Amino acid sequence: MDPCTYPLKNNLVFCSPARYFQILEKSGFNVIELTGNHNNDFGDRHSLNTIQMMSKAGMRYYGGGMDKNDSEKILQLDVKGEKISFIGFNEIGPEQAFAGNNRSGAARLTREKYYDAVKRAVYGPGIVFVCVQWGNENNPVPEKKQEKYFRDAADMGATIMVSSSAHRPMGIEFYRGKFISYGLGNFLFDQMQTVNHRRGIIARHHFYRGRHIQTELIPYMIHDYCQPRPLHGKEARELMEEIFRYSLGPVFR
Repeated sequence: MDPCTYPLKNNLVFCSPARYFQILEKSGFNVIELTGNHNNDFGDRHSLNTIQMMSKAGMRYYGGGMDKNDSEKILQLDVKGEKISFIGFNEIGPEQAFAGNNRSGAARLTREKYYDAVKRAVYGPGIVFVCVQWGNENNPVPEKKQEKYFRDAADMGATIMVSSSAHRPMGIEFYRGKFISYGLGNFLFDQMQTVNHRRGIIARHHFYRGRHIQTELIPYMIHDYCQPRPLHGKEARELMEEIFRYSLGPVFR
């Protein structure tokens, strides 16, 4: 939105100048998750305008939308002849962040809608991503609810499960051959207060003939507010050891 000037009077509400949208365009982003709990910090008309900007630029979105029905849609793409589906929900709110009948925002997580969406997405062949904005933002130990929902999605046939809310890198899990990330950490964000808030990982997934065959974890550190740079050597190893410390499953024991 414009004007949006730094520093903001309240550091718990966020905005970006409209010109920053060029960063998404020039970086090549083509799918955007909209489960965030800050999407309506300055009112839903600004998030609606952002969605319209994305659509005009050819970007697709999921986990949020122009209204309640739009936010709950499963995004299905055909990529080189392969079907890829995306599901997204927001657990924590606040209330103003959720989409309504006449309000843009995030898809509200309910047990019924979650399991119904996963069931519909996994019907037939294809890759299925399941993403949830959980209330757990800073605890590297996953909550039992996170474990259950993601493992259940994997049992139903989903491929990749990701917690979208983490402000620090958290544990991962290989559950029955399915990849679960309980938090990748901040990326283009300005939290510089601790090393954990500055570090994160990019998960680069590889698929072959409709199957998930590999995931690379690429560690990085954020410098000078919102500038992530890859980590190497000792620094990379220290971050990965921290992530593995909180990871689940026999491979990490």
